[in-house]
Formats: sequence, C-alpha cells, structure tokens
Amino acid sequence: MKVLAIAAILILSACSAPPQIVYVTPVPTSTPQGAIDAPATGTPAPTPAITPEPIPSVEEVPTEEPAIEAPGAIAFNKYGPVADDNFDLRVVKVNFNAAKALKKANMFNTAPPKGMVAVLVYIQYKNIGGTRAALDPMGTLKAIGVSGTEYDGFTDPTCGVHPDPDVQMSNPTLRKGGTAKGWGACFVVDKADAAGLQMFWDDSYGTNSDRFVYFNLK
Repeated sequence: MKVLAIAAILILSACSAPPQIVYVTPVPTSTPQGAIDAPATGTPAPTPAITPEPIPSVEEVPTEEPAIEAPGAIAFNKYGPVADDNFDLRVVKVNFNAAKALKKANMFNTAPPKGMVAVLVYIQYKNIGGTRAALDPMGTLKAIGVSGTEYDGFTDPTCGVHPDPDVQMSNPTLRKGGTAKGWGACFVVDKADAAGLQMFWDDSYGTNSDRFVYFNLK
C-alpha cells in the first residue's frame, strides 16, 4: 500500500511540470537563384566602381586647318584680264638672262649687279573694254620671287632701255579689239628668285584695288 502511494505522487509531479518548447531554425540547403549575399554586420555594402568613358586627347580630336589659298596664276602663253578687265594680257616669251640683249639694245644699259640677273618679258595684249585706252604696263607690271621679294621696272637696279618693239615705252592707245605686242616688262632680280619668278598685274590704282593677277613665266 505504501508503494502505491509513492507511485501516485511521482505521476502527479510529472503531470504538473510545465512543457518545454524548443525552437529549431531551419538551415537552407542551397541559395535560391538571384539571391545576393548579405554583407557582414556593421560593414557597409561596397559601391560598384563606375568606369568613366575615355576622353580623347588633343591629338585624337580631328582639327580642320584653314586652307591657305595661293594666288591662281595665269598659265604661260594664256590670256588673263587686267586693268579693271579692260584688257586681256598674256606672256609670249621670256629671256631669263637678258644682259646681252639689253646691252645690244642700248650701249648705256648697265649689267645687273653681282648675284642678280635681268629678266625680260615679251607680252601681247588686246583691248576688250568699251572705250579706247592705253595699257600703261610700266607702273603696273611687277614680279615676285620665291623669297617673297617684289620687283618693278623703275626701282634701281633697272634694266634700262628695252629692245624693239618696246611696248612699255610706246604704250599705244588701242580701240576695242585692238592688240599690241612687244617687250613690256623687265626686272633685275636675285638669281635665287629667277627660276620661280612670277609676273603680276597690280590693280592698286584701278577699281579692283585689292586684286593682283599673276602670270607664270614658263
């Protein structure tokens, strides 16, 4: 009877004890697709680096150089308009070493200084304007060398008297359609300038005061 009383006490003690609840956190077996790992606690998420687009250097940027326009020279033996477009003029022939021809034309003509040569130019021109006029090539026909030096027919040293026919001296008056030809210009130039020499008409005293008409001499 005593044994039964002890067993009853043990059963009542077991029934009166509060139940114990155990929480279990499930552990995932794999990372779901598209999931991003969380950063460690207290560490800010890294900012992805942004790579700037390359800026082209000065050498890589194409630059357009302004065109440099050389004067368009009239081809040798071709006509070009001069004297406010009232005359057409062309170069017929050129003597690039004219000292002997000049001496023969006039005994008082002097030889060019050392290092210089006389260049004698034979021209032909015609009146294409509406009125009778003289060309007057003496003050308006000039030359320019490869050095950039300008030459004229009346600044020392000069060629002197031209051989005949000397249209620079005679300077005939022409009606519309009239023509004249002869030795019309002569320049004493540096030898280094002679090979690339160009003759030009200076319209400074005409209505086209900013125009120069260039003629090739060969």
